[in-house]
Amino acid sequence: MKELTPQSLVIHDTAPIVDGASVRDTLSRSIDLARLADEIGYGRYWTAETHGMRAVASCSPEVICAAAAGTTQRVRIGAAGVLLPNHSPLLVSERFGTLEAIYPDRIDLAVGRSLGGPRTAADAIRNDRDNSVPGAARQIDALTGYFRNEYHDGVRSVTGYGYEPQLWILGTSTSSAALAAERGLPYAFGGHLNYNDLDDGIAAYHNAAGHTPGRKYLAVSVSVIAADTRAEAEHLAESHRMKVMQRRVHQRRIYLPSPDVAARARPTDPALLREYEGATTGFVIGAGSEVRQALISLQERTEADELIVSTPVFEHEARMRSYRLVAGCS
Repeated sequence: MKELTPQSLVIHDTAPIVDGASVRDTLSRSIDLARLADEIGYGRYWTAETHGMRAVASCSPEVICAAAAGTTQRVRIGAAGVLLPNHSPLLVSERFGTLEAIYPDRIDLAVGRSLGGPRTAADAIRNDRDNSVPGAARQIDALTGYFRNEYHDGVRSVTGYGYEPQLWILGTSTSSAALAAERGLPYAFGGHLNYNDLDDGIAAYHNAAGHTPGRKYLAVSVSVIAADTRAEAEHLAESHRMKVMQRRVHQRRIYLPSPDVAARARPTDPALLREYEGATTGFVIGAGSEVRQALISLQERTEADELIVSTPVFEHEARMRSYRLVAGCS
C-alpha cells in the first residue's frame, strides 16, 4: 500500500470568488494557500488560467505564480494550466523562463488546450487560435524549442533559453494522454473536470508511455472536501452543489454561496435533488482519515505519482483546514 505523503500532493487553486468576497480578497487567499503548501510540505502549488468567468480570479497564472513564489521558500509553484491556444509559445517561454531564472528549480508549467472560459472570452483573447491536438503538438514543440534551442526558427527566447521550468501536459482526454506519452512529458489528468473519463484517460497514458524508464510520470486531480467529521464535510459541500445546480438547471451563474445558505435552499423535488447531489459525483468527501484512505485507493488504482487536490469550499479557514487534513496534519 502506498503512503500518502504531503510531498506527493499538489494544491490546485482556481481562485474562486465566493459570495461577498472581492478579487483582492480572493487573490490574498490564494497566496495564503501557497504559504500553507510551503509550511506543511506539499510538493506543489498550482494555479489555473481562466477568462471571462466572473466568479473565478485566476486569469493571470504567471502573475499569481510570481507572487506565490516570492512569498514561499520550498514548494514548487506552477500553472495548471497555461492554455497554449491563447498565447504565443515565445511569450510563454519568456514569462515562465523569467520565473525560472528568478526562482530556480521551483517553477512548473503545465500546458493545455481548452478555452478556459466562455467562447466569447476566448475569441476576445485570440480569434485565430488552434486548439486541435495537432495544433497543441506544434505549440508544445515550439515552446520546448524556445527553451532548449539557442535559436528556434531564427528567434531566441532571451529569458527562456537555459531557464526551462518543469514542463507538463494537462488534459482530460485520451488524446492529451497519448500526446504526453509521445513527447515524454509528465501528464496531469484533470479528474476534477472529467471524472467519468478518468480511467480511460489514465489507461491511455499508461499504454502509450509503456515501461520506458523516465518516460512516465503521472498526476491525477480530484475534488476533495475534508473536515473533522463527515457531517461537517458534507455540509461544506452544499456550497458547490448549489452553485452547480444553479448553472445546470436554472442557467444562472452565481458566486460560491455559504453552505448555510445552500443548505436552506436544498431542493425537495426528487429530480432536482438528484441533480443537486450529483454535483459532487467523483468528489472525495469526509473526515480526514477516511479522505486520506480514499486518496490512497485512488493513487493505487491509477498508479499516480502525485495527486492534485482541488477544494471548492466557501470558508477560507475551512478550505485551509481541509488541505491540512489531507496532508495528515492535526
